[in-house]
Amino acid sequence: MSLFAVTFTLLILLIWIYQQEMGTNIFPVAALFIFQFAIFWLVDPLLKERFPSFVSNVFLIAIYLIVAQILMLVSGGLHSPFFLIYLFVIFTGAMSFGLTGALIATGLVAAAYATFIGAIMDLAVYLYQIIVLWIISLMVGFLAETNRRVGERETLQNLRITSLSEIARFMREHSKPSDVVEAGLEAALRILGATSTALVNNERIIFLCGERVRKDQLLTADKFPFVYMGGDHMIHIYRQKNPLASDEIRIMGLLSERMQLTCSSLHDKAQLEAIREEKERVLDSIGSAVITVKKDNTIATINRRACEILAASSEELLDRKITDSPLQVPSLSDFGREPRESRVFTMKGEEVPVEITVIPQLDDTGKPIGWIAVFDDLKEVRSLKAIIRRSESLAAVGEMAARVAHEIRNPLGGILGFLGLAEKKAQPEIKMYLSESKAAIKRLENTVRDLLTFSRPVSGTQGKFQLIDAWTTLERRETVVETESTEHLHTTIEPLEHNMTTTILRGDIALFTQVLDNLLRNAKEAAGLQGEVAVRVCRGESNLWIEIDDTGPGWPDSVSDKLFEPFISTKESGTGLGLAITQRIVEEVGGSIKCFRTKDGGTSEITRFRVSWPRT
Repeated sequence: MSLFAVTFTLLILLIWIYQQEMGTNIFPVAALFIFQFAIFWLVDPLLKERFPSFVSNVFLIAIYLIVAQILMLVSGGLHSPFFLIYLFVIFTGAMSFGLTGALIATGLVAAAYATFIGAIMDLAVYLYQIIVLWIISLMVGFLAETNRRVGERETLQNLRITSLSEIARFMREHSKPSDVVEAGLEAALRILGATSTALVNNERIIFLCGERVRKDQLLTADKFPFVYMGGDHMIHIYRQKNPLASDEIRIMGLLSERMQLTCSSLHDKAQLEAIREEKERVLDSIGSAVITVKKDNTIATINRRACEILAASSEELLDRKITDSPLQVPSLSDFGREPRESRVFTMKGEEVPVEITVIPQLDDTGKPIGWIAVFDDLKEVRSLKAIIRRSESLAAVGEMAARVAHEIRNPLGGILGFLGLAEKKAQPEIKMYLSESKAAIKRLENTVRDLLTFSRPVSGTQGKFQLIDAWTTLERRETVVETESTEHLHTTIEPLEHNMTTTILRGDIALFTQVLDNLLRNAKEAAGLQGEVAVRVCRGESNLWIEIDDTGPGWPDSVSDKLFEPFISTKESGTGLGLAITQRIVEEVGGSIKCFRTKDGGTSEITRFRVSWPRT
């Protein structure tokens, strides 16, 4: 545009000189010139909207050349002072196609100007003016070419800087420094048109993007310092055609800086995340509930134990006011450092008794910014204390029972002996009373035996025995019992599967038999004369499942949680020690026992005892 402005000024000056010297009316010529100048502003945009840039520029040059030729013709031809009007053609060629366009346009102008040569004397004037045109053409061409290349470079630079912004945003989306480095090297490869890019440390290539080249070529290429993961590294850019220009080096410097900042940010973020996770792990490993509370009573952090006590997730509790419903924790500012009993409510509205210790939270200057509340669930503490007291009481009772049983056992034997002798010599009407007395003494002896068994340590838990031996003994005994019995109670002992005939169990066979006898006797008594009892065994991964089912009525709800506690019985003549002894034996060998009511495959309910006994 500046070239056109200069040309327009020169032509106005020439028009004024021509009018002063010749005294002719040149306003028609000036109007023609103004019309030609307006073509650039009006025709050029219209042409470029409808045609490709090359076609529109060629068409514009043709229009300028025709108008210039007409202007020269009406103003004197070879001797016209408007000779410089041809500069429009040359300028348009230069601005459209650079130096090449200027030279081609000058050639066209020279051919058109030659049409005004009428005599041999005109040749000198022609050559002089054409030489001036060629000089101006070269100057304008070089100027236009330089301007075009600078514009292209600026455009490329702007595109690269825009790409850098997009690349920086893309790199920030990564979570690992290694991914950022890889993305940066790939970006450098595209933006700079490089053959290969690499991250190198002590001549060792860590990351490589692009084509594989010789190591010596890569190591001697352009280098950019880069601090990566706490160490000094170098980014090498290898380009086969041309070395990097100064603006490309600046672009690569900016890219390297963005990569480094992003990596540092990710590294710092990872360290902060690691510190946060370590803090959470430490807090979650504490058995007490820990909550940090801001001055406005909102929860800032909370550990796993606190979430368990309050029956909510951390997401539900964070930023919630601790004093609001449903938590309703008393204001922590009212607490001192000494533990104090209080109460809180869970998110479900359940009341929990707690012991709270409050510690002021201070910032770096010692200014209070909140509180740290540590509290324990007193419900669990009280339950544990009750269990301990109960265990101590049971231990004392057991010890006393053992001593009493030991003192009673010997006299009972003597009493049974004397009753036997008396029964032989007694009259028939007296024998009935002596028989009832003997039965009562035997029940008492069984109770004493159970007390002694319960109070003694379980022995023989480290041995081993074959399942088939214990099961065969059980089957034979039950067969004999059913044969001799006149009762209608039916007991089914399901046979072992073939893959269980070689199973070896842990413990002593006598303990295993005692457990089965206790459970089987309990099931028969519960089922009654018209009931049914079934015993089966199933193979587990590392254990054996023994199931004893009976069709009895079960037990009252009041004793559901106490079935295996000593001295608890639902039978009038029961001692309440059978199931307690059974559980103790099973747990001593490393197994477990549980009892529940279930369906028998139809509509009837059955009672099932399930014992898990470890295999070797």
